[in-house]
Amino acid sequence: MKAITLWEPYARLVAGGVKLVETRSWGTPYRGPLAIHAARKWDAEVAADIERVREDLKKCWALTALGLRKDQKRVLYDLPWEKGLGCILAVVELVDCRPMLEAPDTVEGLFGSFGPGRWGWKLEHVRPLAEPVPCKGQRMLWPLPQKIEDVVTEQLRC
Repeated sequence: MKAITLWEPYARLVAGGVKLVETRSWGTPYRGPLAIHAARKWDAEVAADIERVREDLKKCWALTALGLRKDQKRVLYDLPWEKGLGCILAVVELVDCRPMLEAPDTVEGLFGSFGPGRWGWKLEHVRPLAEPVPCKGQRMLWPLPQKIEDVVTEQLRC
């Protein structure tokens, strides 16, 4: 299984099923299961970004009257942010990767860097883990170590 490391709060948004297009400066031919890893970095900038994202989410949900599924609520609000750092939070399916031209006119447009020169990675079938799995991240797409993949796969079976 491949994995990708994302900065918070974006790893949590993907794991919560809110962010379903990850934007990158590069594309990939890979399609299939993708483990979502939250980077270890935590500083004032990350904390401020998390608060901005929480406020944006509250506004969006208030305007659209969208409710949260139990697994979304747990990942986005109940799981302490620090507990997920440096961990695999979810597994998604990477189903497409295309050049982006502009931000979508949806909630998704708030949570990515869209526009010329960017690639949108379309994610589906989000499966958050019951417990974050500690793992050292890497740059680009990287192979999940077999031992970690076994733990992640076991959680997905439950």
